Amino acid sequence: MKCEYIGADMIDQTEARVGESGDLQYEPTYFELLSKEKAWQRMMQNIRQQLNKEHNMLESLIKSSFNGTAATKSPRVVDSTYPLNACRIHGSMKLNKVAGNFHILAGKPYDLPFGHAHVLATNDPQVYNFSHRIDHLSFGEPSPGLIHPLDGSEKITETNMYTFQYFLVVVATEINTYKFSTNTHQYSVTEKEKKLTGQKRHEIPGILLKYDINSIKILISEEGMPTGQFLIRLYGIIGGIFSTAGLLHNICGFIINLLCCQCKPREQVQSHTKEGLNFSCQRWKRQTTSA
Repeated sequence: MKCEYIGADMIDQTEARVGESGDLQYEPTYFELLSKEKAWQRMMQNIRQQLNKEHNMLESLIKSSFNGTAATKSPRVVDSTYPLNACRIHGSMKLNKVAGNFHILAGKPYDLPFGHAHVLATNDPQVYNFSHRIDHLSFGEPSPGLIHPLDGSEKITETNMYTFQYFLVVVATEINTYKFSTNTHQYSVTEKEKKLTGQKRHEIPGILLKYDINSIKILISEEGMPTGQFLIRLYGIIGGIFSTAGLLHNICGFIINLLCCQCKPREQVQSHTKEGLNFSCQRWKRQTTSA
């Protein structure tokens, strides 16, 4: 969709507009991707899928982030053969640490005495198709190489008058490791989309990002074990292995001896029993004769 038909702005929960109109830039472009751009997008999507499988954020950052290559998109090469049928919105805005909405809607935003409104340039519903791509979306200071959940995402619809909603929960995060230290913001996202029927008066197609900044802060640190403590634990493990091995050896020997004693021939056991009886009888006879 062309730039003259859409407008972007941000409003927080205090009903105040955030940022100025010059903070965002509107650049006419074409929606189709060249071969290099498609390869970059596929790479970003594959990396995000791998990161979604990781439950440990620190491991994810060390393995796939902060390498400075994956999140770096090559500049777009303008191809005059493609029509300028889309609009690229980029820039940064300062916001308050409260919940708010960032939306890209049909029509240009205007502040009115009774509120905020978007004035449509045309009433033709065939114009408003909000298929879009998000190359990068982040909060806080820039962190080169850090991949966020919406980086490289894409939504394409053949239906006009469509609304895409993203619900974001933003958490401040401080990371300290032996390789790097950074202060950043991570966020989780829930997506929802629906087709507008036109029955409600205030329904406007567009892209809505509702964010909520959490008051807590996550601290991730990497700590190592001193050499002395490591050696003590290592010696303890080795001593435990030898003690356990000796205990198992004694138990096995006891079981083997017990089984061997029970398996002696029965005749040998009976002969020992008869000799004992004969000895007892002879001894009793001698005592009787002497008496």
